[in-house]
Amino acid sequence: MTSVLRACAGVMLVSWAEMALRAGQIHLFHIPAGEARGLLGVVFPWLLSFEWTYLGLAVVACLLLSVP
Repeated sequence: MTSVLRACAGVMLVSWAEMALRAGQIHLFHIPAGEARGLLGVVFPWLLSFEWTYLGLAVVACLLLSVP
C-alpha cells in the first residue's frame, strides 16, 4: 500500500472513530447530542465550535486520493 493510501486510510479511520465514539456517547451514556464531544472533541474542544471539522476530514481524504 502506498504512503498516500495509508495517509488517506488514517484520516478515514480517525473520522469513523470520531463518529462511532460520539454515537456511543449519545446512545450508551445518554449524553445530549450537543454535549457529546467524540474523539477529537475531548482532546481539542475548540474543534466542536467549527461545523467544517467533518468536511475538513473529507476534503483531506479526497485530496489524498487525488494524488497520483
